[in-house]
Amino acid sequence: MKKRQQAKAATRAKLIAAARKLWAEPGTYGRMGIREISTEAGMSTGAVFANWKSKADLWRDAMGYEPPVDCAEVRAVLQASAATLYPRAA
Repeated sequence: MKKRQQAKAATRAKLIAAARKLWAEPGTYGRMGIREISTEAGMSTGAVFANWKSKADLWRDAMGYEPPVDCAEVRAVLQASAATLYPRAA
């Protein structure tokens, strides 16, 4: 992998980690947006939009299922059934 590709992968990983942290609890999808996620990651909102078209696209990559899902029970069911459809990066 070239340096530019490595840098892009590192940026994506930091943003995904920040998104997972901020969206960890049910009900947070609506309250935590691109600005909060980019701030948590120490990056600009432009870094998010350079990698994803929308907040929903970032959610899909970070959480592994369709947004918004803000109920613990629904999240549990979707996480179990979507594990094979949207495998998460470690």
